Amino acid sequence: MRIPKPKFVLMPTPIWDQMFKPLVAGQRWIAAGLFEPAVREKAGMRWTPGDEVLLRLFGKLIELAFLAMPDEIRLHPRALAAYRRAEGRLPRNAPLVEAPAFMAPPRDRRGLPMHYFPPRPRFAPGSALYPAQMIMGRAGSLVHNTLSLAGLRPARGRSRAA
Repeated sequence: MRIPKPKFVLMPTPIWDQMFKPLVAGQRWIAAGLFEPAVREKAGMRWTPGDEVLLRLFGKLIELAFLAMPDEIRLHPRALAAYRRAEGRLPRNAPLVEAPAFMAPPRDRRGLPMHYFPPRPRFAPGSALYPAQMIMGRAGSLVHNTLSLAGLRPARGRSRAA
């Protein structure tokens, strides 16, 4: 598996490729740990009790990091708005928050009925809040997608939904 180097990164491609080898190996190790033992056995993957302990410790570390993230980064924008509405910090009739535009389906699939695609972004490009909104949205998506397996607890100070 190879992660392609973006054009704006001023680094030789061979160095870029070598830099990601440990990350790809780590991803494979985590994936192996998340498989059921029967699947690991059929796939011929080596998994020891020590690996299991290390994976559990890694999961706890990720869970702590996930809990330390601010809600604006950790939660999906629509979930954050729902919590704020439930706490009374947003009016109950406030319009629904749209997901960031980069979460949209591919351009050629946006018209298909299986996909919801909002009519316009929440902040128009060129407005003062647009760059910050896009950065927070992308950071939130990255953190959420990366750490969602460990995010088994609700947002700080909130109970689980029934």
